[in-house]
Amino acid sequence: MANSDEFIREVDEARRQDALNALWKKWQFVVYGLIAVIILGVGAREAWMWYSTTTSSKASDEFTAALQSMQKGEFDAAQTRLDALIKTAPDGYKSLALQSKAEIALRKGDKVGAQKALEEAAATGPDEDLKSAAAIKAAYLAMDKETFDQLTGRLKPVVERKGPFAAMAQEVLAAKALDEGKNGEARAKYQALALALDAPEAVKQRAQLALTLLPPEPAKPAAAPAKPDAKPAAKGE
Repeated sequence: MANSDEFIREVDEARRQDALNALWKKWQFVVYGLIAVIILGVGAREAWMWYSTTTSSKASDEFTAALQSMQKGEFDAAQTRLDALIKTAPDGYKSLALQSKAEIALRKGDKVGAQKALEEAAATGPDEDLKSAAAIKAAYLAMDKETFDQLTGRLKPVVERKGPFAAMAQEVLAAKALDEGKNGEARAKYQALALALDAPEAVKQRAQLALTLLPPEPAKPAAAPAKPDAKPAAKGE
C-alpha cells in the first residue's frame, strides 16, 4: 500500500511538472509579446518623440521609414534602413533600431541573429527601460541554451533595478529553475512575484497559477529527540 501511494504521488508530481512546462511554453511568447508591446508601442513612441525633439530629424525620418517598411512586410528594405541607423544614429535610435532588427531576424527564423542584436541593444544608450526590455527578450531566446546560473548573471542588472522589468526577469528565472528541477527556488520566486507590489498584474496572476501547479513542499524531517545527559558513574563502579 505504501509503495502504491508513493507511486501515485510521483505520477501526480510528474503531471504537475508537465503542466507547468506546457504553461511556460505558452507563456513565454505571451510575455515576450507584452514586452514588445510596451517597448515598441508606448515605450518606443515616448522615446521616439523625445529623440525626435532632441536629435537630428534625419534619424527620426529613417526610423519612421524603417517601421513603415516593416508594417508592409518589406523586411529587406527595413533591414537596410535599420543597419544604417545602427551605424550612424544617436544611441536612442540605435537601441530602437537594434530591437527592430531583432524582430525582423525572428520573423526570418534567425534566433542567433536576433539574440545578438538584442544583446547589443541591452548594452546601448542611456535609457534603462529600453536596455532592460532588450535584456529580457535576449534571455528568453537564450533559455534553452543557458543554465539557471548563466541566466541569473545575464539578468542581474535588470533584477537589481527593481520595478516591472525586474519582475519579468524574475519570472524568466523562476521558469528556468523549474525547468532544471529546482522546485524550491522556483517556488520562492513565484511566491515573491505573487506578492510584489511593483509586478505587472499579468505576472502576478501567472505566478499564482504556477504556485497551484507546483508539487507540495517536501515535509521537513522531524527533529531527533534530545539525548538525556549521561549520569556520572557512582564511586566503586
